[in-house]
Amino acid sequence: MSRNVSFAGDGRPAWQDHARDSGAAEAGSALTEALLAEIAQRRAAVPVEPGLKPWGAGHVYTGSADRAHIAYLHGVLDARAAEASPSDQRRILAFRAFQAREGSTAAINTYDNQIVTWGTGWGGLGWLGKVMERATASDAVREALGAAGVRYRGGNVYDVVDLDAGTVVTGRKEALEIMRRSVPLLHLLIDLARNPATRDAVTEAQLRTFMEGSGNISGADAIATQALFNLIAHLKHWAPGYVTGCLEWAVPQAGDGPSADRDRRLAALVGRYFYGKARRYKWIPSFQQLQLYWKHMKEDGLDCLDDPFIKAAGPPADDPFAPAKGTPRAI
Repeated sequence: MSRNVSFAGDGRPAWQDHARDSGAAEAGSALTEALLAEIAQRRAAVPVEPGLKPWGAGHVYTGSADRAHIAYLHGVLDARAAEASPSDQRRILAFRAFQAREGSTAAINTYDNQIVTWGTGWGGLGWLGKVMERATASDAVREALGAAGVRYRGGNVYDVVDLDAGTVVTGRKEALEIMRRSVPLLHLLIDLARNPATRDAVTEAQLRTFMEGSGNISGADAIATQALFNLIAHLKHWAPGYVTGCLEWAVPQAGDGPSADRDRRLAALVGRYFYGKARRYKWIPSFQQLQLYWKHMKEDGLDCLDDPFIKAAGPPADDPFAPAKGTPRAI
């Protein structure tokens, strides 16, 4: 993937010497025309995905129509789930379900405040850094990015060659903005997720990040069904701060279990907890989006759509954490 790329004396792509803090004589200077031409040529050689379309201020690609890639993902994830412990199996199966909901591992979204979101909902200002850290541990992934003028430094910081300015842009938002504006780089991210030379590393990076993040649900042993686990994982992926502690609060109120019936009660309690936490902050997540997640839960085998909580026109206005009269407030 990195053929015809010039390298510095230590084996790094030569353009990296132009980063402002490289310590090389070229630090902070404009790239040579030859280097810019090499990078432009490499970006132009990346396979084009026709499904990447303009959307709002950026582009979007869900990956849902790529049957070959979805079949590959299902095969990998099913095999991993079959060999996993019960707790890890739940996480893997939730990630599998997300491929049709948050986007496949190849998905792209560049129209919102995360600037560049790659794969199954990994925002550029959030968890994308963890995914990149794991993915670029692969020589093939790291070299493909390097050949196209991209380096992940760590801590959500990147070096990205701006072909228009002829310089290396280093940082978080500013570097991601260069990636957002470069359609060939968006095609490159899609290709890294699908190319047989790199897809295993990218899939593993996203799966491990999910399992340690959104799929890591405290108190999950109290959940009886995969459907409720998927719902709570999705809520955590969406708004993690509004989910933390939900089961510790909800389980004592839901009765004995675990069982599918108790999971139905837990679903409504978790929803109330979610919006109870949201009341403390400026951002109130869309109730219509939550209702969509409840429909997903039905698709996964647990139907709670008749619950008054989810049939309401909007989120509850009452405070679920308000103490009963004469009792101390606690959550």
